[in-house]
Amino acid sequence: MRSLGETSITPSILWRRPDQKVYLTFDDGPDGNITPRILDLLDSLGIKATFFVIGQKVRQNGSITRRIQESGHAIGNHTYDHPRLLGKSRSMIYEQLVKTDAVLEETTGNRPHHFRPPHGRFGVSLLRVLRQTGHGMVLWSRSTRDYRKEITSTCIKQTLTNNVKPGSILLLHDGHPNSFRTLLALQETLSLLKEGGTDFSSLPDHD
Repeated sequence: MRSLGETSITPSILWRRPDQKVYLTFDDGPDGNITPRILDLLDSLGIKATFFVIGQKVRQNGSITRRIQESGHAIGNHTYDHPRLLGKSRSMIYEQLVKTDAVLEETTGNRPHHFRPPHGRFGVSLLRVLRQTGHGMVLWSRSTRDYRKEITSTCIKQTLTNNVKPGSILLLHDGHPNSFRTLLALQETLSLLKEGGTDFSSLPDHD
């Protein structure tokens, strides 16, 4: 890990992949109710995904976090308690990342490579911190907007169906009040997409 005094601001930033796979990513978990049901679905279809977890929730749901890893999915850092990072100090951002890394290493034995900022918002301070910690930042090529109160499972399903393009990184949520709609959309969509030839994958531990 680099020192806090490092000033370079050019970490890797990924919003799509240069290959033929499709990448499902889930934010804001793990949730004690929805995440296991999503894992059941993914496991039944042999689909691997990436979960950007909140450190505080990892402490509450350690067994689910371990199951994510044991099932072959990737795990990324999504801060400790999901604050907005834009405009925050480097020391505050640094603490959010390293605290979550520590919880994940304690829970799973591994430190995550990938990081996703809450709400996708970031500034120069975060970029500098990412260089210090060695994380790569992952955004997305398409959001299902499943966090919106008015969203329906049909809308989520349509977004998924229309955006499974090679290299796409799709944003979903397993730790949000609306995540039951996300689960329903996935139940109605994933098997058909896979039967149609969509090749899903978790993000690799490199950029």
